[in-house]
Amino acid sequence: ITAQLIDALTNNHVWEDRYDREVTDLFDIQDEITTAITGAVAPEFISAEIQKANHKSPDQLGAWETVMKGRALLWKMNRQDNEQAKTLFERAIHISPGKQFGLTDLSLVYCQQHFYNWGETDEDPFSLMVTTARCAVDANNGDPLAWTIYAWAVLFSRDWDEALIAIN
Repeated sequence: ITAQLIDALTNNHVWEDRYDREVTDLFDIQDEITTAITGAVAPEFISAEIQKANHKSPDQLGAWETVMKGRALLWKMNRQDNEQAKTLFERAIHISPGKQFGLTDLSLVYCQQHFYNWGETDEDPFSLMVTTARCAVDANNGDPLAWTIYAWAVLFSRDWDEALIAIN
Protein backbone atom coordinates (compact mmCIF):
# COMPACT_ATOMS: atom_id res chain seq x y z
CA ILE A 1 0.00 0.00 0.00
CA THR A 2 1.27 3.46 -0.84
CA ALA A 3 -0.39 6.33 0.98
CA GLN A 4 0.18 10.00 0.38
CA LEU A 5 -1.39 13.26 1.45
CA ILE A 6 -1.33 16.31 -0.78
CA ASP A 7 -2.37 19.80 0.27
CA ALA A 8 -5.27 20.59 -2.08
CA LEU A 9 -4.58 24.34 -1.99
CA THR A 10 -0.87 24.26 -2.77
CA ASN A 11 -0.56 20.83 -4.41
CA ASN A 12 2.43 20.15 -2.11
CA HIS A 13 3.13 16.75 -0.63
CA VAL A 14 2.47 16.73 3.11
CA TRP A 15 3.23 13.09 3.80
CA GLU A 16 3.93 9.86 1.97
CA ASP A 17 4.76 6.34 3.04
CA ARG A 18 4.79 2.84 1.63
CA TYR A 19 3.52 -0.15 3.57
CA ASP A 20 4.87 -3.46 2.31
CA ARG A 21 3.54 -5.93 4.82
CA GLU A 22 2.17 -9.41 4.87
CA VAL A 23 -1.54 -8.98 5.31
CA THR A 24 -2.20 -11.01 8.42
CA ASP A 25 -4.31 -8.39 10.12
CA LEU A 26 -5.67 -5.67 7.90
CA PHE A 27 -6.86 -3.68 10.92
CA ASP A 28 -3.32 -3.48 12.34
CA ILE A 29 -2.08 -2.01 9.05
CA GLN A 30 -5.04 0.38 9.00
CA ASP A 31 -4.23 1.52 12.56
CA GLU A 32 -0.55 1.99 11.66
CA ILE A 33 -1.42 4.14 8.63
CA THR A 34 -3.95 6.19 10.62
CA THR A 35 -1.38 6.87 13.35
CA ALA A 36 1.25 7.88 10.79
CA ILE A 37 -1.14 10.25 9.00
CA THR A 38 -2.29 11.85 12.23
CA GLY A 39 1.29 12.35 13.39
CA ALA A 40 2.23 13.97 10.09
CA VAL A 41 -0.82 16.14 9.59
CA ALA A 42 -1.61 17.47 13.09
CA PRO A 43 1.50 19.67 13.46
CA GLU A 44 1.15 20.95 9.88
CA PHE A 45 -2.51 21.73 10.43
CA ILE A 46 -1.93 23.62 13.68
CA SER A 47 0.96 25.57 12.15
CA ALA A 48 -1.19 26.56 9.18
CA GLU A 49 -4.05 27.62 11.47
CA ILE A 50 -1.69 29.78 13.53
CA GLN A 51 -0.37 31.44 10.37
CA LYS A 52 -3.90 32.19 9.16
CA ALA A 53 -4.91 33.59 12.56
CA ASN A 54 -1.83 35.81 12.74
CA HIS A 55 -2.97 37.66 9.62
CA LYS A 56 -6.33 38.68 11.09
CA SER A 57 -7.16 41.31 13.66
CA PRO A 58 -8.52 39.95 16.98
CA ASP A 59 -12.06 41.22 16.34
CA GLN A 60 -12.25 39.12 13.14
CA LEU A 61 -11.26 35.87 14.83
CA GLY A 62 -13.49 33.05 15.95
CA ALA A 63 -12.78 31.11 19.16
CA TRP A 64 -10.55 28.51 17.43
CA GLU A 65 -8.47 31.12 15.62
CA THR A 66 -8.20 33.21 18.77
CA VAL A 67 -6.78 30.23 20.65
CA MET A 68 -4.35 29.48 17.80
CA LYS A 69 -3.09 33.07 17.84
CA GLY A 70 -2.79 32.91 21.64
CA ARG A 71 -0.82 29.67 21.51
CA ALA A 72 1.70 31.21 19.12
CA LEU A 73 2.25 33.97 21.67
CA LEU A 74 2.20 31.72 24.73
CA TRP A 75 5.06 29.53 23.48
CA LYS A 76 7.34 32.53 22.99
CA MET A 77 7.61 32.29 26.78
CA ASN A 78 8.11 35.92 27.67
CA ARG A 79 6.11 38.21 29.92
CA GLN A 80 4.67 40.51 27.25
CA ASP A 81 3.50 37.72 24.94
CA ASN A 82 2.11 35.83 27.95
CA GLU A 83 -0.12 38.82 28.76
CA GLN A 84 -1.27 39.09 25.14
CA ALA A 85 -1.99 35.36 25.05
CA LYS A 86 -4.00 35.70 28.27
CA THR A 87 -6.17 38.39 26.68
CA LEU A 88 -6.76 36.21 23.61
CA PHE A 89 -7.65 33.12 25.65
CA GLU A 90 -10.06 35.14 27.78
CA ARG A 91 -11.68 36.41 24.58
CA ALA A 92 -11.93 32.86 23.20
CA ILE A 93 -13.64 31.72 26.40
CA HIS A 94 -16.06 34.62 26.15
CA ILE A 95 -17.06 33.96 22.53
CA SER A 96 -17.07 30.15 22.59
CA PRO A 97 -20.25 28.17 23.08
CA GLY A 98 -20.32 26.88 26.63
CA LYS A 99 -17.43 29.22 27.55
CA GLN A 100 -14.98 26.28 27.56
CA PHE A 101 -12.75 26.97 24.57
CA GLY A 102 -9.43 28.44 25.69
CA LEU A 103 -9.66 27.40 29.36
CA THR A 104 -6.83 24.88 29.13
CA ASP A 105 -4.59 27.43 27.43
CA LEU A 106 -5.47 30.07 30.02
CA SER A 107 -4.34 27.68 32.75
CA LEU A 108 -0.98 27.44 30.94
CA VAL A 109 -0.74 31.24 31.02
CA TYR A 110 -1.13 31.09 34.79
CA CYS A 111 1.39 28.25 34.96
CA GLN A 112 4.01 30.40 33.21
CA GLN A 113 3.14 33.41 35.37
CA HIS A 114 3.66 31.32 38.49
CA PHE A 115 6.88 29.62 37.50
CA TYR A 116 8.48 32.75 36.01
CA ASN A 117 7.06 35.05 38.71
CA TRP A 118 5.22 37.19 36.16
CA GLY A 119 2.10 37.78 38.25
CA GLU A 120 0.83 41.34 37.86
CA THR A 121 -2.10 41.17 40.32
CA ASP A 122 -2.80 40.24 43.90
CA GLU A 123 -4.26 36.96 42.72
CA ASP A 124 -1.95 33.96 43.01
CA PRO A 125 -1.24 32.64 39.48
CA PHE A 126 -0.74 29.13 40.87
CA SER A 127 -4.22 29.10 42.43
CA LEU A 128 -5.62 30.47 39.18
CA MET A 129 -3.85 27.71 37.25
CA VAL A 130 -5.39 25.00 39.45
CA THR A 131 -8.87 26.54 39.31
CA THR A 132 -8.77 27.18 35.56
CA ALA A 133 -7.41 23.70 34.82
CA ARG A 134 -10.23 22.19 36.89
CA CYS A 135 -12.75 24.31 34.96
CA ALA A 136 -11.23 23.10 31.68
CA VAL A 137 -11.64 19.47 32.74
CA ASP A 138 -15.20 20.11 33.91
CA ALA A 139 -16.05 21.87 30.64
CA ASN A 140 -14.50 19.22 28.39
CA ASN A 141 -13.94 15.97 30.22
CA GLY A 142 -12.59 14.28 27.08
CA ASP A 143 -9.79 16.77 26.41
CA PRO A 144 -6.45 15.08 27.13
CA LEU A 145 -4.58 18.41 27.27
CA ALA A 146 -7.02 19.71 29.90
CA TRP A 147 -6.44 16.58 31.98
CA THR A 148 -2.67 16.87 31.55
CA ILE A 149 -2.57 20.48 32.73
CA TYR A 150 -4.91 19.67 35.59
CA ALA A 151 -2.66 16.74 36.57
CA TRP A 152 0.36 19.08 36.62
CA ALA A 153 -1.56 21.59 38.73
CA VAL A 154 -2.65 19.11 41.39
CA LEU A 155 0.73 17.38 41.32
CA PHE A 156 2.48 20.69 42.00
CA SER A 157 -0.12 21.29 44.73
CA ARG A 158 1.00 18.01 46.28
CA ASP A 159 -2.54 16.69 46.12
CA TRP A 160 -1.32 13.18 45.39
CA ASP A 161 -4.75 11.50 45.43
CA GLU A 162 -6.23 13.99 42.97
CA ALA A 163 -3.10 13.74 40.79
CA LEU A 164 -3.58 9.97 40.54
CA ILE A 165 -7.19 10.48 39.49
CA ALA A 166 -6.15 13.06 36.90
CA ILE A 167 -3.51 10.89 35.25
CA ASN A 168 -5.77 7.85 35.09
